[in-house]
Amino acid sequence: MRLAALQQTQSGGQLHWLLSQRTQLRRVQRFGAIDRHGNKHLRVLLVEAVWRLLRWQPQWHARQKYLARLKAGASLKKKIAVALARQLAIDLWRWRTCRATAAELGWRVASVPSQMGSE
Repeated sequence: MRLAALQQTQSGGQLHWLLSQRTQLRRVQRFGAIDRHGNKHLRVLLVEAVWRLLRWQPQWHARQKYLARLKAGASLKKKIAVALARQLAIDLWRWRTCRATAAELGWRVASVPSQMGSE
């Protein structure tokens, strides 16, 4: 995924290739339907990433929100995966722009071993 495209947007909710219109009344946000316009490859990558996050990141905040509905039928699982892909795109933007840490998003990040001693 090109992170430069994420940086150019003013907010994570404005990723036009995956997200739809958003309205906010009082403290309730409502998202419109997700359509199939935009970058197909990016949508596929985000949905695949969601399935892996569901398996390997059980503390992801979006997983907790949809956990009960994920036990439903196959067609509902696919719709929820797309909704979670939208949330993942927003979370990636928030993480990349330092508006949230990995811990705040419920992600466990593996530590990378230092390359200092390998010389």
